[in-house]
Amino acid sequence: MHIKYKASPSFKRVVHKIRPLVTAIRGPIGSGKSVGCVMHMKKVSMEQAPNGEGVRKTRWLCIRNTYPELKGTVIKTFQDWLPQSICPIVYDSPIRGLWKQNHPDGETKIEAEFFFLSLDKPKDISKLMSLECTGVWINEAQFLPRSVVLEAL
Repeated sequence: MHIKYKASPSFKRVVHKIRPLVTAIRGPIGSGKSVGCVMHMKKVSMEQAPNGEGVRKTRWLCIRNTYPELKGTVIKTFQDWLPQSICPIVYDSPIRGLWKQNHPDGETKIEAEFFFLSLDKPKDISKLMSLECTGVWINEAQFLPRSVVLEAL
């Protein structure tokens, strides 16, 4: 599958190039914020240094405040760009996806895990323990308790 993605100037200049430790993105509806986040996870997964077995492993956490919003927005956008045929989503606890494929270099493999979590209460912080993530995408962080956002970082 060929994916045609054109990054917005902000994503191209800052997120995809500089890769700051923490990035907060704001913009109008339809400006490509969520798509940029999905494509950033894909890009980093492809560029991850391979381990001793030649596998480029990454683990991502995708957060939204409620499961209906997680399914209707985050996972929907995610699957628009990494569809079920490429990254099957398993609706279990937690909801998760696994993208495995040969890297374009012909020598290594990509193995990217994606966890989709609803975190809308401070007690939900326990879901984050020991995940050892490559990165976290918090969709609509303004609707989450501050303590959840800080713990996810």
